[in-house]
Amino acid sequence: MPSATTDRYMKVDFYRHNLDDACIASLVGATKQIFISTGPKTQEFEAAFAVYLGVPHAVGTMSCTHSLYLAWRALKVGVGDEVIVPAMTFVATIEALMLTGAAPVFTDVDLRSGILDPAAVEEKITPRTKAICPVHLYGTMAPMDRFRAIADKHALLLVEDSAHCVEGRGPGFAPGALSDAAAFSFYATKNITCGEGGAVATRHAEVAHKLKLLRNHGINRTAIERFNDKVSGYDVEESGFKSNMYDLQAALLIPQLAKIDVNYARRAAIVQSYNDAFKDAGLILPYVPPGHKSALHLYTVRLPDEQKRDKFMVALTAQGVGCTVNYRPLSSLTFFHTQLGMRDEDYPHATAIGATTVSLPLYPNLTDDEVAYVIDSVRKTARNVL
Repeated sequence: MPSATTDRYMKVDFYRHNLDDACIASLVGATKQIFISTGPKTQEFEAAFAVYLGVPHAVGTMSCTHSLYLAWRALKVGVGDEVIVPAMTFVATIEALMLTGAAPVFTDVDLRSGILDPAAVEEKITPRTKAICPVHLYGTMAPMDRFRAIADKHALLLVEDSAHCVEGRGPGFAPGALSDAAAFSFYATKNITCGEGGAVATRHAEVAHKLKLLRNHGINRTAIERFNDKVSGYDVEESGFKSNMYDLQAALLIPQLAKIDVNYARRAAIVQSYNDAFKDAGLILPYVPPGHKSALHLYTVRLPDEQKRDKFMVALTAQGVGCTVNYRPLSSLTFFHTQLGMRDEDYPHATAIGATTVSLPLYPNLTDDEVAYVIDSVRKTARNVL
């Protein structure tokens, strides 16, 4: 564990990106090529990302929201369909689905992990159910083997919101291995980032083909294909969207993917320091099921109740330690309870998590002194609040 250094005030941001000289050099190099939109760098990243996940296909997009929306479109989910989703997630999970015209069916989550509860899912299946959408919350994978069994039993599609979970693994499976599609985020705070960006991983060649059409207005020939073949013609096979990853994004991602295990090891060391220091601090620590490897995207602790949580955050912030809430339950957000009829009491686990959770700084360029300062600040604050 890093040594304590709280004799002086420090400021520790909740998050700082890890773009280094290699990323900058890669970006600058990409700006000097003919293609700065979707071209060779995007293809290079897609191939490397598919290899890293162990899936046949990866398709780059503008964001995880785009990834989810295109996945639903590619799988022909839309008006009249129901999709079972967790009541604890970021709003993008639901917004992307609703853009297709499909209806979200909100379901409570496991109280320890915050992840969609397979037992609760089976109770929500109706003749209109078309798919299940587990979310790998905080970086820990949902029990995809159980969801695969449920999907097979009821002839349902399975789409993973894997925005938090590039490095996460379950017992014998990675994101994309058991589902029809898995959507990823490369947003500013994610473990690998290009500011905004996303991808879809899939086992199915036909889904990957459809995704590439849909991300570029339904056009059947990409710009790089037309350039390489010296043929400018193309056709529009169906109505698509403008969702393509471009080479400047990919250029930032490629060096990070090469160092993903090194950066993961640093976050894992920080998490171990946190776990050792907080085990007797009166906090509920992150839960990772046996046999699972968390991507360690967020380090999220819980306090006894909302009042203590809010006091804890105010006091921690006053000491210069950045923290945030991931997430407030959907039922507490205006749109969801006024327009979609969600009520806190219908989702007691999601409500309890949302009222008590706090995320602490976790990123690879945290120094040992900063980690020690976070630890001492958290322990002191917990003693005063709890």
